[in-house]
Amino acid sequence: MCLWGSAGNFLGFLVHQRGIEIDKNKAKATIEAPPPKNKKGLQSLLGQINFLRRFIANSAGKVEPFSSLLKLKDEEKFRWEEVHQNAFDSVKEYLIKQSVLIPSK
Repeated sequence: MCLWGSAGNFLGFLVHQRGIEIDKNKAKATIEAPPPKNKKGLQSLLGQINFLRRFIANSAGKVEPFSSLLKLKDEEKFRWEEVHQNAFDSVKEYLIKQSVLIPSK
């Protein structure tokens, strides 16, 4: 029996006897998000990904290609390229799989 009862939503995560899962609505927002068009949009996307990072293996490595876009100066052009899209798709794949974090015994 889980500490929170048989199942429940706690801080945006679904907690149940098997472990902890991402709330489907939280993952859906990131999975269905379009590629960002500017630096501010990328920062927003990274905030969503950061919230879910526990469920994404090597999340820091997967979002590393975005670092060059975050370093852009205001006068520099934001260019979303294939390397960025591949990284974004990789994150989405993990979220689609709906991982469950299981506590160690």
